[in-house]
Amino acid sequence: MKLTKKDMEAIKKEDSNYILEKGSKFYMDKDYENAVSYYHLAGSMGNDQALCNLGYYYLDGRCVEVNLDLAIAYFELASHRHNVDACYRLGDIYSSNKWKVKDNELSIHYYRMAANYLIGDDWKDDFNIAYTDSLTGYPNLCYALAKEMMPGGHMKTDIEEAYQFLKHAKKGYILEIRNGVDSYDDSYKDVLKRLNNKIFDDVREEIDGIFDDEGSKGEYTEKNGIWFTYNFKK
Repeated sequence: MKLTKKDMEAIKKEDSNYILEKGSKFYMDKDYENAVSYYHLAGSMGNDQALCNLGYYYLDGRCVEVNLDLAIAYFELASHRHNVDACYRLGDIYSSNKWKVKDNELSIHYYRMAANYLIGDDWKDDFNIAYTDSLTGYPNLCYALAKEMMPGGHMKTDIEEAYQFLKHAKKGYILEIRNGVDSYDDSYKDVLKRLNNKIFDDVREEIDGIFDDEGSKGEYTEKNGIWFTYNFKK
């Protein structure tokens, strides 16, 4: 890794985003060695997304040896800088047996931390969840929280909140699938099934009225036999 004059200028100006973007460009070009070097540099400057990216590098073994401890450490550092993706990933790590560190309490802790950064600490103020549009950008987080709030989950059962998280997950998955991320198809189908669960019958109409534009015909398209609607409320 050889730093350019612009790199040095960015460092002097403490412009960690420039260094992050340089690393991202190397990543897109599949030059993972230089990418990780720039992420390390940006991370040392306190850039939360660079720290999160390093977490993924060590979790998946991209140009470095797989190291779960380092992955968790980098995700942890990023999470304390309000990086939602890092929080979610920690929740995901601790929710699964895949990495042999399963801890339901820690998983819920990090899922809630991620949601708190997006919603705020007070989820009980009317429909804060429904009106937090940024949640749509994190469908996996919304899906995870909804499952944990439904009967059988590890959080206190809350039908109203679970349904709102499922609605955000649905919108988010549709957007991802529209952008060509077919890996979300199964999760999207499961969200649709859960939304139709009769346990939501008492809250469905009121919450649907918040998420769906009343009187709009909407725009529909078909993909793999699934019909999607895109008339999202802004």
